[in-house]
Amino acid sequence: MTTTAALSTEELAELRSLLQQVRAENEADLERARATLADLSANGLLTEPSMREVSMGAEYLIDDATGIIARVDAALARMDAGQFGTCTSCGQQIPLGRLRLRPYQPTCVACSS
Repeated sequence: MTTTAALSTEELAELRSLLQQVRAENEADLERARATLADLSANGLLTEPSMREVSMGAEYLIDDATGIIARVDAALARMDAGQFGTCTSCGQQIPLGRLRLRPYQPTCVACSS
């Protein structure tokens, strides 16, 4: 059973919009973090001990944003395939509230634990 059939057209549109918003926000974060690292590198500060926290923060943000963008893209692919909203682990429907909170999360709360 696909959950897409259980979600209304309006709910799917809302969730697609949320996914696109999350993707855009993370793309902006990714761009800023890459710019920070590029700036530190261009100024010879990337390996400076005083800038280590800044560079580590930018590296973390790059990893985090990249991961979220990949999950958003996977969620959009599931949506296009009519499988969005179904837990990829147990196959149960993910509650709409969970989808609204984390629309890119592929699993229900129980399977995420």
